[in-house]
Amino acid sequence: MPHMIQKKNHENVAAAQPQLNALPIKTFFDIHSGCGIIACDFSVDSKYLVTLGNEAETPICTLDISGEPQKSLKVNPENPFEIISNGSNTVNFYVWDIGGSIVQNVPLLNSKDFSHTPAPYTFSMFIPTKRQAITATVDGDVIIWDSHSLNNLSVELGIGKYACVKFMKLHQSSINFATTIGHNYIVTGGDDGSIKIFDLQLRLIMWFEKLRAGPVTSISFCSTFAKATSPHESIVSDLNIPEIVVGTAFSRVLLLSRREPKRGNLSDLKLKIADNDDSLDKISGDDGPEIQSILETQYESVHALATHPNLRRFAVGGYSAIGFANGNLRIIDANTLKEIDGQRSVSGEIMHTFFSLAKKSPTATAAITTDKSYYQEDHSERITQVSFSDCGNFLAACDAQHAVSLFKKEGRSRPNKNIEGIGKAVEKLASGEKYTVWIQIGKCKAHYKEIISLIFIAPTAIEPTKTRLISVSEDRHVAEYDVSASTITNGIKLISLKRIEQTARPVAATWHPSLTLASNSIQPKQQTPKKKTTTTENSSFSPVNTYLLTCNSDYKICLHNSTTQLCRKTTLGPTFGGPLKNLLVVPNNDNSNANMNEEDRENVELPPAHQQTFSYVAYSSQEKVVGLTKLPLDGNPHRFMGLIAHPCSISKIATTHDGAFLFTSGYQDATVHMWAINSQVLDVQIAMGGKGLEPFLDMLDDSGAGENGAFYKEMEDYFYYAQLR
Repeated sequence: MPHMIQKKNHENVAAAQPQLNALPIKTFFDIHSGCGIIACDFSVDSKYLVTLGNEAETPICTLDISGEPQKSLKVNPENPFEIISNGSNTVNFYVWDIGGSIVQNVPLLNSKDFSHTPAPYTFSMFIPTKRQAITATVDGDVIIWDSHSLNNLSVELGIGKYACVKFMKLHQSSINFATTIGHNYIVTGGDDGSIKIFDLQLRLIMWFEKLRAGPVTSISFCSTFAKATSPHESIVSDLNIPEIVVGTAFSRVLLLSRREPKRGNLSDLKLKIADNDDSLDKISGDDGPEIQSILETQYESVHALATHPNLRRFAVGGYSAIGFANGNLRIIDANTLKEIDGQRSVSGEIMHTFFSLAKKSPTATAAITTDKSYYQEDHSERITQVSFSDCGNFLAACDAQHAVSLFKKEGRSRPNKNIEGIGKAVEKLASGEKYTVWIQIGKCKAHYKEIISLIFIAPTAIEPTKTRLISVSEDRHVAEYDVSASTITNGIKLISLKRIEQTARPVAATWHPSLTLASNSIQPKQQTPKKKTTTTENSSFSPVNTYLLTCNSDYKICLHNSTTQLCRKTTLGPTFGGPLKNLLVVPNNDNSNANMNEEDRENVELPPAHQQTFSYVAYSSQEKVVGLTKLPLDGNPHRFMGLIAHPCSISKIATTHDGAFLFTSGYQDATVHMWAINSQVLDVQIAMGGKGLEPFLDMLDDSGAGENGAFYKEMEDYFYYAQLR
């Protein structure tokens, strides 16, 4: 299901509850032969539905529009047999009848009669109670079409025939949408995020300039207009304006409703009209309408996805949300969302609240994307991955310049002597307050291509104090860093840099879980202090040998020793959807905790990742497909399953701490889907695939006959012939 994020941007914006439950009455399937619907509109009496597209199923009448593709369509509220549509450079009027005929008319527009040529068109609509229509442009102008021509205003052109009579400037930006409130007002939404309300003569009545929600793309009203809105329902008491629902290009839906005035402020509740110098933004908060955020989601590509380690919560990051593409790293407290102090001087005073990991490349250039109207820089300094160690004391990050940065968390408290100076850090030191600070140990560039995975390896039984860090890159190399031995003075200690592929390139990597210690059952947190154990008795360490699981561009999955980087096993991976992009081990689903409430989950102590039991690995391909496989990997195709999860490439995948759900984020569709994991279905599929060599013999030919197949018999004969020879 698509994700939804609700948050408060300021104290006057709050989440609203749904107003009603919509129930479909009738559904028409594939009415345009799979080409989709560009626009549609009802007649004012709701008897007729007009859709803009190709040939439909059993329509009353059809017409192949001559000229450019149209992108807007509206029905005349006074006459359902009149329709207007427009493309970027053309406007068309149509007249139809029950008999099945449609006539297309092009309005008259003589550039010699006006001072300028109109800009590209955006939206068209009829004006109620008038034989007029308007067409908006990207320059903020509207063209007024009338049933009379400027050459002879006394003669009416006839039904469906219109001519341009006036240009008017309504917005300082593109007009993206226009609609009407009954037969009283015309409402327009601009690309600058403003909403303006006019009377039918296009005289400005009121406006909302700074909604701070992005370009307006749609406007609707919480009223059927069967009767006038009562004064106590109008957002402004002096006018008949119902509640307004606004949709924006930034994936936000806002509700503008009447604000209940506070006692003593009734005299201040006045309408600001066009001849007043003050705008609505200057009105006090109690006078303007109440703005509620109904829905807020991602509107740009999603790059980051993470789940909570012991709660059913997840976080999403992308170009439209928290995060940076300029190489900066900010550490945020997960509970308070407040920024943790960054770089400090020797005396403890805060120098910067963030870390600058990568600088802008001198070769970075600006480029125009194909689907956007704005310039987007080539962010060659962006941070691509962030990873925390199991103990939570170390943080590693890699950037687009193929470098790895390492951070260490330390606790500070009041020193033994007084410190003079000013600043937040000095006040903390002087007061004896304890605080946490992250220290940047160093930066190491061991790769020359993109780093695809950054993995911390927990301490082993032989080296209980050694935390290792591994980076896997598309340059076919694996770099290992000694985290414990790395210091600020000596920098990051690089232990080894070894090549793991010869021709293919690694595309995804993760740690292999099946050879680690099994976990104990999840127990509630104990209030009594834990008994100290010796190194030999402590079961929190993984075995001596840990392994790395990688997949390459040749659809092969390889198992490597994490210490020597030697390949111990190579099997065939899934071959649908292109080479894999993400690998993620899935914790075994504990059904006993599936129905646990949120409060009980906070009191549950989960074992470290290297102590949990894992039997499955989730994966996503470079294009559309997400799937699940069961360990151990042996090349059996029945151990893989996959399905199309997104219409485009998948950027990230993440699983909940209990292995019950999987999250996938689409890169271009800016959507996060939540999937329920049912591993039993995969187990049944594996069992039905056969035992022993049966699944592999079935792969010899398309018939699936196995040992009884012609190809198998031919191989058997060649074997006997070789023995006889």
